[in-house]
Amino acid sequence: MEQIKQVYDMLEDEASKDIYINKVNYLITGKSCYLEHIIDVCVPELKRSRHSLARDIRDRFHGLDVVIWGCGYLVQNNIGCCKEIERLVGFCDYDSKKQRDGFCGFPVISPEELWLNHKDAVIVIGTGNYYGEIKAELCKKEIPHEHIINFGNYISMSSARQYFEEPFLDYGTEEIFVDAGAFDLFSTRRLRGICGERLKKAYAFEPDRVNYEKCRKIVEEGELSYIKLLPYGTWDEAATLHFSQASSAASSISEDGNAIVQTRTIDSLMDSGERITFIKMDVEGAELKSLMGACNTIRRDRPKLAISIYHKDKDMVRIPLYIRSLIPDYRLYVRHYSNNANETVLYAV
Repeated sequence: MEQIKQVYDMLEDEASKDIYINKVNYLITGKSCYLEHIIDVCVPELKRSRHSLARDIRDRFHGLDVVIWGCGYLVQNNIGCCKEIERLVGFCDYDSKKQRDGFCGFPVISPEELWLNHKDAVIVIGTGNYYGEIKAELCKKEIPHEHIINFGNYISMSSARQYFEEPFLDYGTEEIFVDAGAFDLFSTRRLRGICGERLKKAYAFEPDRVNYEKCRKIVEEGELSYIKLLPYGTWDEAATLHFSQASSAASSISEDGNAIVQTRTIDSLMDSGERITFIKMDVEGAELKSLMGACNTIRRDRPKLAISIYHKDKDMVRIPLYIRSLIPDYRLYVRHYSNNANETVLYAV
């Protein structure tokens, strides 16, 4: 608790402190009221969609039972939205431990029980990945196509302001950007749209092979010569690590990964003759290690930082303290950009 208070006292404005303490309370207690407060304050324009799922199911499928497929982070972060659904039977998952223990106070059934006892139910696919594959499996089991709903269409929404459009961010005449977790180069191209030719160069790290190939085609077809693509994960050392290759924004370094990835430090790949002005990181839980691998660049150049701090609960404390250990007079801000528990960003300027 002392470190939480330490970070809280470091934050620059009341908005940051309000977001931070409510996010910490949400992580500790699991009570959705804290998350709802953050959404109300930060992204009120996205709040309405959280409640439309229950309304749509009620209006379209009156009287039918509902089963949510999957017990992962997506539904856990939006359990309040799930609890609003009338006639929610529970969840369905292949995990036998979840079937035994339940999930967030609800029973968890096996797919076999779903086929046997709930074929007429409305099935809400609540996984972040593999929606198409799961839907195909459901259809093979003769679940009516019109009874299958994508949970992500209702709650996985984020604000376009993320990373770049805050009043405390100033842009110079020559910006050099590091995009750690480039995915589809959306962030890099958005910064180019804001800065124009003032964005002289962007280092874009993307270790997922499928994502990297998409990035390569975007760069080639758009003749985006200012982007230097790097097929590596960011880390605190050069290493060969297991990697969960999801071919999406959720690809991540993982001991249980289905692929192998090469990592590099940001420090090792920056041109010593350049001054890095902005580092953005959204690397699915590898942010702290990646910051450690960028420590010399941060100390030397004092770039603006936009770092995701929502992938691991401890990062809400560890990342602000580490950044302040590098640059004690960095000004720290926290902002939130989604209608769920994701997309909480720490800024250092």
